[in-house]
Amino acid sequence: MNTGGGDVRIQEAIVAVVALRREAVAGGAAPVFYVESEEEQQRVAFLLTRILNAFAHDLGNGTLILVKH
Repeated sequence: MNTGGGDVRIQEAIVAVVALRREAVAGGAAPVFYVESEEEQQRVAFLLTRILNAFAHDLGNGTLILVKH
């Protein structure tokens, strides 16, 4: 049991969004990258996961979120 003085850290956070459609994404704290095709979406998401050390999750509506676990 930790009774105080310890570090408090966020363990998971959305660090970026890669979207095909602007109307599918509302503003938020994470940067949003809009792309023209699914191929570009996959390429951008792949590069960002490597750069940000994150994982991509497909929301199924043309939007990928990149999450730091």
